[in-house]
Parts: sequence; C-alpha cells; structure tokens
Amino acid sequence: MRSPTGKGRLASLGIGAGLGALLVAGASAGAEAPEAVSSLAASFPAGNGPAGVAAGDLNRDGRIDVAVANRLSDSQGILFNQGGATFGAPDQVLRIGRSPRELEIADLNGDKRPDIATVAAEEDIVAIRLFTNGGYAVQTNFATNSQPRGIAVGDLDGDGDRDLVISNRLSDDISLLFNAGDGTFAAPVNIAAGVGPISSSLDDLDGDGDLDVVVANSDGFSFSVFLNDGDGKLGPDSQYPAGNGPRELAVEDFDGDGALDVMVANRYSDDATLMFGDGAGGFANLVSLPAGDRPSGIASADFDRDGDPDVVIANRNSDDATVYLNDGDGTFAAPVAVSAGDGPESIALGDFDRDRDVDVVIANLNDDTISVLVNDGSGNFG
Repeated sequence: MRSPTGKGRLASLGIGAGLGALLVAGASAGAEAPEAVSSLAASFPAGNGPAGVAAGDLNRDGRIDVAVANRLSDSQGILFNQGGATFGAPDQVLRIGRSPRELEIADLNGDKRPDIATVAAEEDIVAIRLFTNGGYAVQTNFATNSQPRGIAVGDLDGDGDRDLVISNRLSDDISLLFNAGDGTFAAPVNIAAGVGPISSSLDDLDGDGDLDVVVANSDGFSFSVFLNDGDGKLGPDSQYPAGNGPRELAVEDFDGDGALDVMVANRYSDDATLMFGDGAGGFANLVSLPAGDRPSGIASADFDRDGDPDVVIANRNSDDATVYLNDGDGTFAAPVAVSAGDGPESIALGDFDRDRDVDVVIANLNDDTISVLVNDGSGNFG
C-alpha cells in the first residue's frame, strides 16, 4: 500500500512525499513551532468499521489530516486535524462502494492538490475523489478485477503522473490502472500474482530508476516481486517466502547496505518476516520478528531519528502496536507494545503535532475509532 516516494505512507501534502517534505508541509501554514499535545495516545471517532487509513494535508492548512475507509458503512470520510494531534468528527463522508478497504492520498490529476483513491472489495472498483471546489464531493469509479483489497500509487510508466496498482484477492492478480494525467484511468491490465494478493508496495528494487512492484499474497505464504521494464510493463513475478497469512508490507533498506529489503506482517503466524534484498530485485535470508496477536498492518519510518528505518505493526487481536527500533544493521531492539483501540487494522504515518518527528495513526476496526500515537522524538509513543 506504500506510495514510492514516502515510506510507510509518510504524509505531507497528500502527494506521498518523504519525511523532508512532510516537515515542510507541517510548517507551511506559518506555525513552525511544535503544537502542544494533551497525551501521547488518544482515540477519535472514525466511522463504522474503519479498515483503512491514510494521512495527508487535505485542506491545505499545514496540518496532516486523516482519511478513513469504513468497511461496515461502505463509506469514506475525512478527519481534519484541529491542532495538537487532535481530530474533529468525520467530515465529507461519502458512500464509496461495498466493503471499502485500503486507500491512498496522492495528487492524481497534476494540480498539486491531494486526491483520494479507495478500493471497494465487494464492488470490484477503485473510487477516485479528486479535490474539486474545496472538497471531495465528486466520486468516479474505475473497474478492477475480483475483490480488490490493496492499493499503491506511483508512476509506473515514467510519464510523470501517478498510476495505480490494485491487489485483487479472489482473482489472484494485480490490476495496473494507468493514469491519463487528469485522474482518469485506462481499463485495468491484469497480471497474475500469488494466491490471495492483498497489498502492494512500489519501489525501485533493482536500482534501474523505475518502480517495481511487491505484493503480499495472503493465502500463499509468500510475497511476489514484479520488475518493471521502465514503461510500465512488468515481468512475471518471482515469489519469496513469508509467514502464515501475509497482510501488509514495509519496504526499506533495513540493514544499510544500499539495497531495499522487504518486511511482511503475517496475520496467522503472529510475526513479521524480513528478507534482505540483493540490489538486483532478489531476496534471501528470511528472519522472523515476533509481533502481537494477528498482526494486520505495518509501516516503517525513522521514529528515533538515528538515520535508519524502524517498524510499527498493528495487532488486531491484542489491541496494540508493536514498535521495533532498528540498530542500523537490520537487527532490532526488543519490541515495545503500545496500546491502541479495539481491533487495530491499518496504519498511516505523519507529523500530526508538527514537532518534526513521525507519529502513527491506526484504524481500529472493532470500536470505530482511530488511535493517534504521538512520538516523543525518541521512538516512544506512550
């Protein structure tokens, strides 16, 4: 579900920019000083059964807002940041389609304003809400294949606009939707993946300057790697082992060797598996890191500001998040569990209090909330 230029969905103007741009966005409204927070962990109402979450500055006030896909009410809404990492009631709620799951925030029509793309699993569509007339009231649907569950955004064909990669769980494939440049998309190009593809990430895995695709195969104990030829044509996948029930991916250079690695949250083996990249698109040396009960979401960023990527995992049944701080060589300090709401399902990242470090927001499926975990700057979330 990761956009290529912002690891773990680091949010700035909703364009998937990296941490540097995130911090610029956080100061763009003229308030460069950090905003006071009342607690390092707080919950806010989100909607009925929030299954997906994304973060970006949706009203262009310099604060990072949150968009949520509500699976049980078939809707998607926006929670605007009120300052100090507090959020208002859901706004601009719109029916998306049956069983919306993941969503991404990105500039899809080239107007430098954040747009929202959400997959609806039981209608086989991706719903696009372009920023128009100061809001997101207009929705356009585009077809996918069967039961879309995951979405990633990036320029696959090198034409300067952002395309979509959709993970279709029932049809065992991914759909590539190429952007015409105005936020409309061509008919999907469907490419076979593993068994039960459920999420994806776009990254340059082989160092050739274009975006490749990594897909978590939820029923195949694996992840798939598709290498891009540079104009959006993907070769057949190579599959690598993961745990039991892969859900989401984090792609980073965890061991500092210059090659991207892949970490997968595995729902039924209660762990995250890490495979190290060789810089040419291949992976080896499987390592397992214990998580909580039924890990569902994963994201990565430098939480403790030591220059290497750390990891946070949302655990659906233990109602917490597991934080791993990286020692810099792909090994990690002992995990720390941080309480969340009931049924943590999905994670997004952003600087919600404008103190120039990376905070965490989690969608809690069972209690209809989001949990905002504010970072104290050292990777401590309360």
